[in-house]
Amino acid sequence: MTIPIVLVVIGIVLYLVTVGLMRHYINRFAPGLLKLDALLPRPAKGQEYLWEKTAGTGIVSRWVSVVGLLAIPVLPIGIIWLLIALVRRVF
Repeated sequence: MTIPIVLVVIGIVLYLVTVGLMRHYINRFAPGLLKLDALLPRPAKGQEYLWEKTAGTGIVSRWVSVVGLLAIPVLPIGIIWLLIALVRRVF
């Protein structure tokens, strides 16, 4: 029961670290962009936020993206494993 809980926590931490690092790198290499983006109205359907336009420009390091990609499978696997463990405990 502890392994699935640890996986869920690791998945959440990886996700939060990725978001924090992305914000840090965008603020470092494109100062004011996130503040400006927050002041502007929501983009129309099919349009992008300003910070999304930084994708592929090298502002955010690749290893930050890898950390974020690691969170994608870890979190659902932990949740599913936890649900299975809970169901087994009840029945």
